[in-house]
Amino acid sequence: MSGHYVAVEGIEGAGKSTVVAGIADRLESKGAEVVTVREPGGTPFGEEIRSVLLFGGDMTAWAEAQLFAAQRAQLAEEVIRPALARGAWVLGDRSVYSSLAYQGYARGLGVAEVRAVNEAGLGGTWPERVVLLRIDPITGLRRQSVIDRIGAEGALFQGK
Repeated sequence: MSGHYVAVEGIEGAGKSTVVAGIADRLESKGAEVVTVREPGGTPFGEEIRSVLLFGGDMTAWAEAQLFAAQRAQLAEEVIRPALARGAWVLGDRSVYSSLAYQGYARGLGVAEVRAVNEAGLGGTWPERVVLLRIDPITGLRRQSVIDRIGAEGALFQGK
């Protein structure tokens, strides 16, 4: 039996982590195995990259896109595919779709180009469902408890 991969997406402060936790609790109460992941991060290597991406210094848009893709490839190989093979539910707090929006569109790298950078590393491991949480960018940014490098881009960037 194969599992299910659902990603929760939205801008900063939309409530992704809260929704993932709620879905996980509901599925676990029904006896399902649930694996929650976050991007960037989710593996020891991914957490190191997370630190650089969210709290590191300036970087080019392509360096940023490729770091996101690198942590995502590791996460897919090390965590997501094995969980799916066991029949687990994988709930993602973000996924490749964030890179398509942030780096592909908002940073102007091109959605198709960013998708191509991610596809090889993902090996076909894309969410089967995506839940998009919508919130006004200013409200979302006000809800952030810690302003990271991406959140610091401001409401205009989030709105894109």
